[in-house]
Amino acid sequence: MKKLIKSYSIFYILILVCIVFSSCSVKKEHDLINDQNYKVEHEKEQVIPQEDLSDKNLQDNSENTSDIKTKIEEDDLPADNYRNKKNISKDFLKNFYDFTEQTFAHIIRDNKGKNQIYAPFNFYLSLSILNELSEEDAREEIQNALNISDAKDHASDLNTALSSLQERKFPIELSIDRHNINTSLWLSDKINYQDNLLNMLQSQYNTEIFRGDLKDREFQNLMAKWVYENTNFEFQPDYHKSLDQIDPYAFISLSTLDFYDEWLNPFNEEDTRPDTFFISDNEKITCDFMNMEERDHPFMVGEDFISTVCVLKGHESMLFILPEEGLSVDDFIGEKGKLSEIIYGWTDEEAPVKKVSAGKVKLSVPKFAYENEIDLKETAEKMGIKKIFDKNSRAFSSFADEDIYLTDISQASKIEINEKGCSASSYTEIFAFGSSGPKDDEAEIILNRPFIYIIYKNKVPFLAGVVRNPIG
Repeated sequence: MKKLIKSYSIFYILILVCIVFSSCSVKKEHDLINDQNYKVEHEKEQVIPQEDLSDKNLQDNSENTSDIKTKIEEDDLPADNYRNKKNISKDFLKNFYDFTEQTFAHIIRDNKGKNQIYAPFNFYLSLSILNELSEEDAREEIQNALNISDAKDHASDLNTALSSLQERKFPIELSIDRHNINTSLWLSDKINYQDNLLNMLQSQYNTEIFRGDLKDREFQNLMAKWVYENTNFEFQPDYHKSLDQIDPYAFISLSTLDFYDEWLNPFNEEDTRPDTFFISDNEKITCDFMNMEERDHPFMVGEDFISTVCVLKGHESMLFILPEEGLSVDDFIGEKGKLSEIIYGWTDEEAPVKKVSAGKVKLSVPKFAYENEIDLKETAEKMGIKKIFDKNSRAFSSFADEDIYLTDISQASKIEINEKGCSASSYTEIFAFGSSGPKDDEAEIILNRPFIYIIYKNKVPFLAGVVRNPIG
């Protein structure tokens, strides 16, 4: 009997050992799989934007040319943009809405018949940096165009708006969205600049400062690489051609936007089907339309338009505005105060005239993808900013020991929307020379003719555009 019990005991011990060993093996394999999954990286193929654009050359060149970079303490940098709760002042938002409307109207008027995409916040940010560097009449012109009454309050509000645009609902490692706005200033090593102003730009606007020979090909490659990386590898400017000038450049200011997010309620690909888009009374095309029907979806009906929003996971909203049939987008945007009022009505809960309703909405949106370039120098001049382009104005005399004036301000942007979400990128560059609600609870919004869109986050618009031809 004892022998039998001993045999059974040995048998059960062996079974227990096998179970423990098997469990450990499974756990080890599971951990290994998880570890491998975490190590998988999807690297986008990087096209070399210009010759000799190797990381080694750029790194070596950066060490030689960015000697002006000033060490910034952590306390001087903008607050962490994860769940930033600081409010943006209403005065700043009103001024920015007016600026967005006025500049957008100028751009649309100068580019009739074309699709347009414009990054107003990047232009506003770039002009604000120029305001810090200019003085006297030139500064007054910029402040009038931006509606700045107090420079310190403006800088504080702008920094809050910038942080608000880049804040994340979740920590970066748990987020799928991207919303990055970056600025940099590229200086000539042959000119003396005021270090206190450069330090202020670094600490207040988080601007990266580089100094080098602006005619040197490696330094130009470094600029191209900066734009390339900060637009998620979408833009590759050729600074070899644009900087091949007889007159020396004094500085180049760059501002970039990189944006991607997914719809909170994505469109079903099975509901996408071809339909007719009416470009004009005499021209029409066939393109793919994304379709959805939602209950309790917000929409706004005005006297001569209907609008709605599609929300993205990162708390951005894409506002679609369809003027009434027979009213062109040019005339609609050209009506002073209209676009600003619509943005205000959608973003401010305390708007005096609240027209946003909720109900059953049938929405049809054409898929589109396009890009364009904008000459913002003309736009700035139409806003009354002229002194900074005058070579005899000494607009930047407090910034550098040479007479500096601007020659060009331009912006290149691209956008794509589909059933899954929206992606966009943009860069703005500045070149400076040195001389030495309705009653009904239902709405049908069929965007089958030219329409306007605005993308905003936390009440701040950062992209605006017109779609005249979804496939053109």
